Amino acid sequence: MALKLDLEKAYDYLDWNYVQKVLSKFGFSPRWISLIMECTSCPTKVTKSIDREMRNFFWGNDSSSPPVAWNQGMRWIIGSGKDVKFWTFNWVFDFPLFNLLDNATKAAVDLYESVSDYITFGNWNVQKLASILDQHCLEDCNHLFHSCSFASQIWSLVPKLLSPSRFSNLLDWILHLFDKESCTTIEDCILLCWQIWGARNNFIFNNSLASLNSITLSATSVGYNYRRNNQPASNTASSAIPIMWKPPLVSFFKLNFDGSVKAHDRAAAGFIIRDSNGRPILAGTRKLGVTSVPIAEGSALKDGLLQALRHNITKIQVEGDSLLIINCINKVCATPWRIRSLIADITCLVAKFEAASFSHVFREANFVADLITSMGHDLSNPKIWINSIPTVASTALLLDSASLGCPRGFML
Repeated sequence: MALKLDLEKAYDYLDWNYVQKVLSKFGFSPRWISLIMECTSCPTKVTKSIDREMRNFFWGNDSSSPPVAWNQGMRWIIGSGKDVKFWTFNWVFDFPLFNLLDNATKAAVDLYESVSDYITFGNWNVQKLASILDQHCLEDCNHLFHSCSFASQIWSLVPKLLSPSRFSNLLDWILHLFDKESCTTIEDCILLCWQIWGARNNFIFNNSLASLNSITLSATSVGYNYRRNNQPASNTASSAIPIMWKPPLVSFFKLNFDGSVKAHDRAAAGFIIRDSNGRPILAGTRKLGVTSVPIAEGSALKDGLLQALRHNITKIQVEGDSLLIINCINKVCATPWRIRSLIADITCLVAKFEAASFSHVFREANFVADLITSMGHDLSNPKIWINSIPTVASTALLLDSASLGCPRGFML
C-alpha cells in the first residue's frame, strides 16, 4: 500500500522529467520508475483529496487537536481520547487497565468507556479516576518528589539537603531553593530528583527496583564529576572579600528582614532597624503559623516597614536575603500569584516613605534579623524591642558593629 500525504508544497516545483532521467541513470527498474511517475502525474485535485482523507483518518476533522489515538512504538497519541477504550486498550501498559481491577470492580465498570470520559476541559478528571483506581495508580510531581514514602527515605539519607517533605507542597520547596540556597545545593537537589525520577521509570517500565543507596550515590557521583570537570575560573581576590553588614547613609535607617519556616511549615517573621551608627532602633518578631517561605519573608518586610512608619522613619534602606521578595519589589521579575496581594501591600507602604531602596544580601549579612526571627517560633504574641535587641542576637550585632565580616557559608 502506498500513502501520499501533502505532497504539493514539497514537490510541485521539481522538474519531474529530470527526476525520471536521474532514476534511470541510477539503474532503477523501469517498472518502479513508472510507478513513481504515475504518482507525480496525479491531478492536484486528486492529491489534495487523498491528503484530506488521510488527515481525517489520523487526525479527525480538526488537525490542531487530534482525536484519534494510534500506537507508535511504545507510545500512544491520545488526542481527545474519544476513540481509545479506557479499560480494554493497551494505551498505558502492554496490558489493559482492566487487568488491574479486582473482581468486584471489574463487574461495575463500563467496558465501553473511552479515555475522553475521564478528561474534563483538557485535564484528567482526578476525582473520577480516584473513584475507580487505587490511589497508588495516580501520581503527580507532588507525590513523586514530596509525599511518596520511597522518596522520603531517599531524602533522609542526604541530611545536608532540605527535603521537600518539610514544605506543604513541591512548589514552596522549589521557591525556597532558588531563594535561599546556594547553587551547589540547588544542583544536588535537582540531581537527586532526577535519580528518583529515573528509578521510578525503571520500576514501572522495566520492573527494576533500585536500592536507596544506589540512587543517592548516583546523584552524588554525577554532581561531583560535573563540578570537577567544570570548575569555574579561580578568582582569589573576590572570594577573599568578607561578607559584612554595612551601616546606612547618614540620615537614613536600615531595615533588615527575614522569614523562617521550620518543620510542618511553622513560620515566623522578624526584622531589625538600625541607624547610620549601627545602633538598634527597633526590632520585632512574631509567629505566623503554617505558611510558605515567600509569605514569611514578605510578612517580615511588611512588619518592618509598618513599624518604621509608626516611629516616623521616612528614609530607609532595606536589605533581605530573599532574592524573590527584593526582585518583586524592584519589579525585576513577575510576582507569583501567591504573594501578589502581600507585595501590593508593601508597595503601598513604600509610597509613604520620603526615600526607600531595596537590596539583596547574603544570609551572612543578615544574621541579626535571622536570629531575631528564630525567636518568633516560640512566642505566643508578637514582640517589639525599642533601642535594644534580644540577647540571642547580641553576638551577631557585635560582629556587624565591628565590620569584621565573615566568609560565605559561615554559621553563628
